[in-house]
Amino acid sequence: MSSTRNRVVFRSERWAESVQAEERGDLFGALNIHRKIMSEATTSYHVMQRAGWLYYRLGLYEIALRYHALACSVSTGKRALYGSSDCLSAQGEAEALESMAESVYGTERRMLHSAAA
Repeated sequence: MSSTRNRVVFRSERWAESVQAEERGDLFGALNIHRKIMSEATTSYHVMQRAGWLYYRLGLYEIALRYHALACSVSTGKRALYGSSDCLSAQGEAEALESMAESVYGTERRMLHSAAA
């Protein structure tokens, strides 16, 4: 097997192990397994997004935000921001969350509500 193929197999096996640990409720175990993947895939959107997710699940929001930011740096899609918005919401950071939403969706458009509406 080539070294590239070996890395792909290694990563796939570790990913499955990490997901299984998470499903058992062993979030620290899932993260420890995932760290092995992170050591080899430092610029992968999915790897950084999962790290952010695991840290989020552990309640370590600041660390989770860092990994979600790394994921955002390698992806241009809006989906990459969901993890960051979850962390900001969990921390009660309404202003930062609003600022992020405005940067993604444009300036806030206030709707006028009339008594007839």
